[in-house]
Amino acid sequence: MNKSSQSNLSSWISAEPKSKKRKIDSLEIISSNNHEEVEGQCNKLDAVKSIVNTIIMMGRQEIPFRGTSDFGRLTVSDSEPTRIINDGNFRAILRMRVKSGDSELKNHIESAPCNALYTSPDIQNEFISICGNLILEKIVNRINKS
Repeated sequence: MNKSSQSNLSSWISAEPKSKKRKIDSLEIISSNNHEEVEGQCNKLDAVKSIVNTIIMMGRQEIPFRGTSDFGRLTVSDSEPTRIINDGNFRAILRMRVKSGDSELKNHIESAPCNALYTSPDIQNEFISICGNLILEKIVNRINKS
C-alpha cells in the first residue's frame, strides 16, 4: 500500500466512530485507533491478491501448478539451501515474487499460521474453480448480449 493510500485510509478511519464497522475490499474491519491492525488486514489482502494474480497468470500461460512435494510452509528466506525437490511452479513463482520485492506477500508467508497461508493444493483448487466460474459467467453474459 503506498503512502498516499495509507494516509487516506488513516484519515477515513479516524473520522469514523470507534465502534462502527466498515467494509474495506470485502474484509470487515472494526474501526479503531489501532491503525497497525487495519494496515495488517490490508497487507493480508494485498498478499492474497498476489496469490490470486499468480494463479490467474499461470492459468493464462497454461503453466502446471504442482510438483512432487508442494505441501507445508513455503520458505522464502535467502539462507535456505538450494532446493533439490520440485515443490511446483506455483510455489516457485510465489518465491520469485517475494525475491523480486513483494513485501506484503513475504510478510504474509513468513508470519501467517500454516492453516492461513492460502497456498495449499486445496486452496489452489478453490481459487482455480472460482476463476473458472467467473470466466464462464463472463462468456455466458457475452453470449446473452449478442
